Amino acid sequence: MGLFRNVIERSAESARQLRSRLAAPATDTPAATPSMTPGEDSLTPQHQEIKPSTTATAARLTQLVGENPPPGSLARVIRRKYQSVARERERIAMVSAASRDSSNGSASGGVSGGGGAYLSSETHNDLRDAIEQYEIEFPKLQDTALGIELETDFYGRHTVIKSVKRGSVAFALHAAGFMRPGHVVVGVNGQDLSQLSFEQVLCAIKEAAVTTRVVRFVNPSVLPMKLFKFEPSLVNRDQYGFAKDDRYILSYRKQLRKQKSMSYPHEKKWTEFVQRSGGVDALDEWMSTHGSDASGDATHDSAEALELRTLVLSGVPVVLRPRVWSVLAGVTKYKKRFGTQYFRQLVAERDTSPSAADIEKDICRTYPEHPFFQTEKGKSELKNVLCAYSLHNPSVGYCQSMNFIAGMLLLFMAEEDAFWLLSVMLHKRYLPAENYTQSMLGMQTDQLVFKWLVASELPELAARLEHCGIQIQLVTLHWFLCAFVCTLPTETALRIWDWFFLDGERVLFAVAIGILKLAAQEVLSAATHSDVHNIVRGLGTDLHDEDAFMRFLLSTRSNADGSWGNSHPIPNPLNSNSPVSDGVRKMDASRTASAPAPVSPQFASPEPSKPKGKASTRLTPSAFLQQLFLPDSPQADRSASAATARFSPAFAPKFTMREIEQKRAEFRAQIELKSRATLSE
Repeated sequence: MGLFRNVIERSAESARQLRSRLAAPATDTPAATPSMTPGEDSLTPQHQEIKPSTTATAARLTQLVGENPPPGSLARVIRRKYQSVARERERIAMVSAASRDSSNGSASGGVSGGGGAYLSSETHNDLRDAIEQYEIEFPKLQDTALGIELETDFYGRHTVIKSVKRGSVAFALHAAGFMRPGHVVVGVNGQDLSQLSFEQVLCAIKEAAVTTRVVRFVNPSVLPMKLFKFEPSLVNRDQYGFAKDDRYILSYRKQLRKQKSMSYPHEKKWTEFVQRSGGVDALDEWMSTHGSDASGDATHDSAEALELRTLVLSGVPVVLRPRVWSVLAGVTKYKKRFGTQYFRQLVAERDTSPSAADIEKDICRTYPEHPFFQTEKGKSELKNVLCAYSLHNPSVGYCQSMNFIAGMLLLFMAEEDAFWLLSVMLHKRYLPAENYTQSMLGMQTDQLVFKWLVASELPELAARLEHCGIQIQLVTLHWFLCAFVCTLPTETALRIWDWFFLDGERVLFAVAIGILKLAAQEVLSAATHSDVHNIVRGLGTDLHDEDAFMRFLLSTRSNADGSWGNSHPIPNPLNSNSPVSDGVRKMDASRTASAPAPVSPQFASPEPSKPKGKASTRLTPSAFLQQLFLPDSPQADRSASAATARFSPAFAPKFTMREIEQKRAEFRAQIELKSRATLSE
């Protein structure tokens, strides 16, 4: 106890001395411009040269953050931001940090890391995810220091970490790779410190001691200071602007790097197809003429339709998504029923909508993690679309979850285009409008249908969930209402939407069954009811590999002729008369016939073998997608092989849409009968 008391007394005395130093007027801060080294960023503000007397003052000021706090105090990393860096850059940064530690006599345990914490062991294109910025929350210690010794960098422009004292609140994080020598202090409690002098930074940290301090650091070996731009809040976002947590962003970045190595050939095929079709407008006109509308099927036996199907199933490029979705849904033909000024007229009357009050409440609840919907423009556009639809279809009006569908559309297209596509989506072929009525009769029916489907397709899983008291139709309700945009990772959900606009509502049932099938083994092997509940709560959230997930979903053969469900068969890419692109057509036939589709590990049942000696003129979706998704480059090949640990191509749902419709009629009659009985009582 005596030792602890002495530590506290020394800390208090040091703090009192500091306060008296800070209260005294500064007498020695003459301005002097340091010389610039060639190659240094000339845009960075030049810092005043620190003279000997100022250096002495700075040495005393470092005591502000140099004393140990009382035992038991803790600091924690609350936010971090990542950047991809090359392996060689990481190695150099770590060697540099190690030599700096050695020269400072710093005894640090654990990971040395001037390059930050490198958390991803698997790489694509020789890249790793390094932490470029991070924020550390220090407890409220008004009269006690943080245990960090600071200094200026070589040019005197920035305040950097010199060392972290063993036993301080910061030392555990230092040993884990944070607050390494050379890391720059750039902010405290949201205040930008990157352009302040050394003394001003120390004073700002001192003044923040009256409350919990959140200090931001930058690792300059990952993010050079000339590229640093201060943000009031440190947020990791995906390419669509959604704020995500660390676990999500690391998986997302790994998948994004893999996709970059494979995206160019695919986008090139899309470009060539659109050019051969005469442009997207010509393709839209052709689809409208040949029968794709809100009540029809967008698949035909023509070469153009089969090639379009091939490309859509392999993913629509981001820049083409708004137009391709509209083409597949038949928006142009639907719009012809109304005048050109129809949407503007509805917007002008938006405040007369009976649903306006409910819509206004939900505007602020729509994607709070996305900055666009926190702006007045985003809120106004979302309100225009939702109010316009409520007036356009008064029998439905507005229902919660429409806001998430409309919000996703607004990220890709103008508000009028989003309105028309939403109007077509809330149609029998896609999302039946009766699912969104006040009674939600359609959705109640579909959830009973889905419960029946789970019992039919996955009887063991259904029994385990029932034993744990989990009603699966309540878990999956928002899957269907929001079409998976609030369940799956963003890019995976958008890939599902590509397929959804092609084949309609049956895709929702197939995807929902697929997600449960992926989790079946984990649920069945869970030790406790609590474990099962935790697994169910996270269903679908980790499916970042959209290609592997699509391969899994499409590797079914429901019909004897090799087609999926009631869709048209997918063409054989190896057929010389097939409309599929040359790159796919030239793939090795033996590789396609014998190699299993590279997918990722949760299902391990093998795909049914084909009789030898008979050459099929039409590939099953599994074989087709194997060719479609298998990469050509060795690097992408390694990526695909790594994915085999999770998925298997043995997903074969047995249901058809005819059965779905029959069950809908049966369950709807039961619900209506029960409702009438309740009213009569």
